[in-house]
Amino acid sequence: MSMSKDRPKGAALAWSACDRAIKLLVDSCLILSCVILAFMTLLGSADVVATFLFDRPVPLVRELSEVLLAVVIFMSLALVAREERHVKVDLFLGYFGPAARRWLRVVALTLSAAVMALLAWQSAELALASFTEDERAMAAIRFPVWPAKIAVAFGLGITVLEYLRLLGRALFTETSVPDGV
Repeated sequence: MSMSKDRPKGAALAWSACDRAIKLLVDSCLILSCVILAFMTLLGSADVVATFLFDRPVPLVRELSEVLLAVVIFMSLALVAREERHVKVDLFLGYFGPAARRWLRVVALTLSAAVMALLAWQSAELALASFTEDERAMAAIRFPVWPAKIAVAFGLGITVLEYLRLLGRALFTETSVPDGV
């Protein structure tokens, strides 16, 4: 009898720990995105100043910024999912009752998790190939692009975890509202 009481409590504790761990990963991705964005801002500013004062741009700024911008975007996707800030069309949701809206949310989160998982898997394969081949950017100074590809795959993987977390909340809680609201 005490085992049946312990199981739900243990499951709730495990869910809570998993929930916190995924939130920490999402927050870490956001912090990394902000650091990279700050670096890109400083690099771009240095390029503008060097071009204006010395008539010589800083090498690699454009190429490196292009690569890092992809990292910033894909590392931020999990936060977008958490706060439900992505584009959504809800023309007909007002016509459905709470139960139907909840199940439509479950379907949407399931599809989102599946699409992100497919993207993460394909990105991981591309990152592995890039790492294996030591892929480098076609620039004046050739730099490796595989770390950025790995970061993109990692960001997509964290986004999958976030969608699964949201799906779990939608399935197992009475009301599931976005964390950011």
